[in-house]
Amino acid sequence: MHIGLTNPKGAWSATKSMVRALGPGKYCNVYYTTSDGHLELRVRSLMNLHGVIQKPASHFFNQLYENGTLSYEFPTLQQLWYHCKASRSRSVVYLQALGSHNAWSLRRQMSRRVLQGQVLHDGRSECTSLHGRWHCGANPDESDCWEHYSGNFWRASCEHVRTLADPSLSTKAFKGAMLMGAGHGDSKVCSPMGPLGRYWAEAWITQGYVDRGDKLPLVGIRGQGDANVLMRTVHFLFFKHNIHPLYLIDTIARITGMTW
Repeated sequence: MHIGLTNPKGAWSATKSMVRALGPGKYCNVYYTTSDGHLELRVRSLMNLHGVIQKPASHFFNQLYENGTLSYEFPTLQQLWYHCKASRSRSVVYLQALGSHNAWSLRRQMSRRVLQGQVLHDGRSECTSLHGRWHCGANPDESDCWEHYSGNFWRASCEHVRTLADPSLSTKAFKGAMLMGAGHGDSKVCSPMGPLGRYWAEAWITQGYVDRGDKLPLVGIRGQGDANVLMRTVHFLFFKHNIHPLYLIDTIARITGMTW
């Protein structure tokens, strides 16, 4: 589980949702890594209560943060990579606190509920029935530049994760990437290994291979998860047609400082 902490209220809301979705006793080992700030006491207490174990970010990422550079999902991806290289786990589930930075966005909260429901519920049967090296996720995006699971919720076999490169960049590269300048991940800008900068986090599981011959096709989760019809409709309209039906509500919430 990845938790960004720039917005404490958003992190708390997203974390509660993810822990509730995991449910008791379904997963033997659940870990979380944070980035972009210090762990809030109530988030730590919630995780301890549910037996979720913290995997602290590596010193490299902590140093970046202290120097004013955000690292987003990269610390969690690196800990996941370490886990697969060192353990006998057959597969891993990746969740992230989507919408925590913009806690005023009801649309983002709904999208997170849809994506995490697909990965945790339908993905449990659809993905784990795959054999060998595989990755499988919600919301597949097969753009010409870089195929990825838009929203960054997925499952993967550790056999596949072990073939990927360490999900980190040099200090200089991170500082440049996090400026979100040209080529930060737009689908019109194609670098040899997928998107540059911040959005490489979304493409790492599909594009982060060391040997380009190791590339695997996207496997989308077909099931709709446990989100209600309204959530699925709002999510579908935005991701598939770029229609934001909650734009007015989100604008008012942003101006007034509301948190969902």
